[in-house]
Amino acid sequence: MKNENYILQKTFPISSRHADFKSQIRLSSLINDYIQAAWQHAEDLGVGYQHLKEQGLGWILSRFTLKLDLLPNWPGEVTIKTWPKGMNRLFYLRDAEMFYAGQKFAAITSAWLIFDVKSKRPKVLYQDSPYLHELADKHAINSDIPTLKFNGTPSLSTNYKVRYNDIDVNLHLTTVRYLDFVFDTYDIEFLRDHTPQAVTVNFLKEVAFGDELTLHRYENGSVHGFELINRAKNIVNFRAEITY
Repeated sequence: MKNENYILQKTFPISSRHADFKSQIRLSSLINDYIQAAWQHAEDLGVGYQHLKEQGLGWILSRFTLKLDLLPNWPGEVTIKTWPKGMNRLFYLRDAEMFYAGQKFAAITSAWLIFDVKSKRPKVLYQDSPYLHELADKHAINSDIPTLKFNGTPSLSTNYKVRYNDIDVNLHLTTVRYLDFVFDTYDIEFLRDHTPQAVTVNFLKEVAFGDELTLHRYENGSVHGFELINRAKNIVNFRAEITY
């Protein structure tokens, strides 16, 4: 099989529900498009949701770094080219480039885990599958995804309770809702004047329906850090860093 057959290209329309008040695609919608492309590609390669479900396994996105030149406008469409690029310990790596109006505007690198649905422990499969190795040297972003940690006093803390519109089929907070929570901490004036240039996310612990959370924001010039805490368990569920 040629290397090109391990690259999926998929186009997503930008509808009005994906756009914010500036008519730009919401970052959560853009990441959702990327996740949908990744899931379809896994299905095409025979390692998707249905195949793993039969073994009591599942995929989970663990972390990613996204670099942006701009956020596309509505109406329009986003084309994503994505490919797997090998493993790093337990993590399955996947990259993508994103295009708008014929021009590349973003790149993303991500790390995924296969986990046992009952035990929640990671599993290692497919180490010898050719699709894992053929494009291991093709990088959309040629750097590792950092492990985030923040010190000091938060500039802002916001409380949330996980409700119906926040959860997925497993009664867990959906991937994109973490990002919505982050951007909901800003006032409209800040969002009007600032567009993200880079975003790194670490998903650490799952969040369940009914969980009561506090999201701390840390500011260091143009770099803002975020840490989501489960108040009852006093654990960190999520960290993110945005550069404006």
